[in-house]
Amino acid sequence: MASLSAKKDEDYKLLNNSKLFMKIGVFGGSFDPIHNGHIILAQYALEHTDLEQLWLMVSPRNPLKDHGPLATDEQRLEMARLAVADIPGIEVSDFEFNLPRPSYTYLTLSELQKAYPEHKFSLLIGGDNWANFRLWRNPDEIISRFGVIVYPRPDIKANETENKIQIPENGQQKTDDGRRITDNIIFLENAPLMPISATQIRSLLSSDNLLSINDNKLADFDNSSLEYALHPSVLEYIRNNSLYA
Repeated sequence: MASLSAKKDEDYKLLNNSKLFMKIGVFGGSFDPIHNGHIILAQYALEHTDLEQLWLMVSPRNPLKDHGPLATDEQRLEMARLAVADIPGIEVSDFEFNLPRPSYTYLTLSELQKAYPEHKFSLLIGGDNWANFRLWRNPDEIISRFGVIVYPRPDIKANETENKIQIPENGQQKTDDGRRITDNIIFLENAPLMPISATQIRSLLSSDNLLSINDNKLADFDNSSLEYALHPSVLEYIRNNSLYA
């Protein structure tokens, strides 16, 4: 795993000099904090699509919003790097940090394509975002130019079509592993539903004042511990920096 800087530096050129073309998925989020649910979904997308890499795109704090990530941009970036340090195929990117804010997804994808014209980018989003995808900036262009991969959320199925984007049934292909494919859209209908929420993790860490892993229980996570929800290096970083306390 290599961390990708917002600038197209020589290290990244060396990383990819053996392969001039790759299909890359872009999985954006605040990752405040990044948790194992994010990682499991990223790995599932890599294993069940033709993606060759998946980039975790850490979203910068929007200075125009009162409510945003509690951890700083640099802290969330570092936690993401720690979480995937030993996972091949998953990279962490701060590309959006140097874009105008707020950075709309269409702009991010367009700028990525300009910076790395040798690769093809696709967007990975959850069923909750797919449900209101019609409200996004340039949704049709995102689908036609880049493609969208949709994974389910516990409260919304991956094939939710409340966004009013018409998907003709006769143009779809159903696969044995639960993927439903139409023009530039893939629904990962069998992707695992991870009952992990960054909001709940932050609340637990705050209320329990960072007690030992074995003493912390996530009430809404079927009595799973923080060890289940967070990579050990991420939890250690949270403790050392007194985040969410």
